Amino acid sequence: MSERIFTAACVQLQASQNVAANSDAAEALIREAAGTGADYVQTPEQTALMELRTEALFANIVAEEDDPALARLRALARELRIWLHIGSLAIKVAADKAANRAYVLSPEGEVAAAYDKIHMFDVDLPSGEVYRESKNYRAGATAVTADLPWARLGLSICYDLRFAYLYRALAHAGAEVLAAAEVERAVVVGYSMGGAVAQLLWQRHPERVAGLVLCSTARHFSRASAIDRPAG
Repeated sequence: MSERIFTAACVQLQASQNVAANSDAAEALIREAAGTGADYVQTPEQTALMELRTEALFANIVAEEDDPALARLRALARELRIWLHIGSLAIKVAADKAANRAYVLSPEGEVAAAYDKIHMFDVDLPSGEVYRESKNYRAGATAVTADLPWARLGLSICYDLRFAYLYRALAHAGAEVLAAAEVERAVVVGYSMGGAVAQLLWQRHPERVAGLVLCSTARHFSRASAIDRPAG
């Protein structure tokens, strides 16, 4: 990896149940980020569709090779000549299961890496809200890194932030920048947990971990995105 300096951008958007509208919004913001000089652009979790209802979810998702949002974003990365990190898309992997899958796309529009979210958001919140991500999604089993021209990127999604062992594994695999994509309600501790993990990894592996990119939705100001160098 040659030049170590690059410009990163986080795209904050609030996905709805309309894949086409979500894709339009994502494309507009990605174009804006690239227009300001971003070399690497990251979107939040569930960039193309936010759907909790099982029947509606499976009526709107397809296999990876047929996914219109992925095809569109691959073409966009190629057109803009950027590294595009899609926080995640809902990808159909079985008749009754999806993968919550992140993609890193090269400036050629190729899939450089794909990561299936490992830690499912199965929780009962104090508010009485109940979430069972595992009802519709199949958990991943493998930590994934991607080699950018400037650094090795460690991938994670939302609730993964609660599990420090994953970030230790990514650091030991050579990750120098840790990336996390989240949605508004899923990580109760949000950036504070991710920042604490990154700070710990920085202390233990200062020669490895150089930064943290946390890309969130835009529903509440408390869910601000952040690009941080843990050492300050």
